[in-house]
Amino acid sequence: MGYLISIIVFQAVFSLALVMRYRSKSQFDKLLALFLFFIFSHYSTKLFFLVFLEQNPFYYKLPTSFSLFYGPILYLTCKCAVKGITRKELWWHLTPFLIVSVVFLAVIATHGSGPKSDAFGQWYQHLSYGYLIPFIVYPLLSLRLLHQNPNSMPKDRNTLLLGLTYVNIAFMVVVLFLVTLHILGYDPINIRLTYVLMLITVVSILLYKINTSEEPIVANVLAVAPAGLGNPEKKTQKYESSNLETEDLKAYYKTLQLYLEKEKIYLDPELTLQKLSEKVHIPKHHITQALNAYVQKNFYQFINDYRIEEAKSLLTSNHKESITDIAYSAGFNSKSTFNTHFKKLTQKTPLEYKKEALGLS
Repeated sequence: MGYLISIIVFQAVFSLALVMRYRSKSQFDKLLALFLFFIFSHYSTKLFFLVFLEQNPFYYKLPTSFSLFYGPILYLTCKCAVKGITRKELWWHLTPFLIVSVVFLAVIATHGSGPKSDAFGQWYQHLSYGYLIPFIVYPLLSLRLLHQNPNSMPKDRNTLLLGLTYVNIAFMVVVLFLVTLHILGYDPINIRLTYVLMLITVVSILLYKINTSEEPIVANVLAVAPAGLGNPEKKTQKYESSNLETEDLKAYYKTLQLYLEKEKIYLDPELTLQKLSEKVHIPKHHITQALNAYVQKNFYQFINDYRIEEAKSLLTSNHKESITDIAYSAGFNSKSTFNTHFKKLTQKTPLEYKKEALGLS
């Protein structure tokens, strides 16, 4: 069993290093790092007991307080991705874990010192059955939160959190089954399956971070963005006081850019904020916040900038196509709107731009 714990410890360390290497200032990444740190701490403790205190099975079989951590941190991470959390919420949900951790350390420190310490240890082991309450409640709360807010975050985050939630629910079912066997007197309990589920958790976070840390892709997106669409490095003081972190706004803005460049959804003349929100899995108000923060434009101004870039390309490549046809091909549903926005952006009419670009008199 030691080799499986060793793998979990190694994977947790590797994943934590990766998260810290590419860590942003967002609450979400901080919570992922916290998640991995305590997985590492938990299984390092287990490995230490197994390797160095193998002569005394009391330590290895003693339930640790870490079981009180995973449910709350999963729920807080989900809530953070949906609408953000406060520091007060973080401390409130993790308080039981911190209190029981102190008790756990006291049990370890006093073990074997006399009858009272043995009674204290037995009391603690009975107390550990109370771990089942948050073990059951938090994964179910997380699942409910994610299903109620399916479009509240980028798709990759939603996929990760749903996966972690289902793993925690499976973890909960396995633990309940094993505890039931233990109560019925079937010992020893084989908990290898719970270790496998924890390993899946670590690997899931690792894969998520690898897939979302593709800096060259982000750079390419920013490089080909239409002129005037802004730079995500601009200050976002307007939203510093909101629950939505600056780094989250930046992630949403980059997601929008990548999707528009790849799918060219702006060519749809019926495109609305609601439709774009459903496509990129970002709430409408978060899209509005990101656009206000980074380009100081509303949704239609932002989309029309992309359409103008498309029209400029069409004007110089389709010599025989009329200005009206080009306007509709670029996604506009009104020639007057096209002309107004085109001149505002280029200081020229479409016809003037075409003649100048083609060198016509």
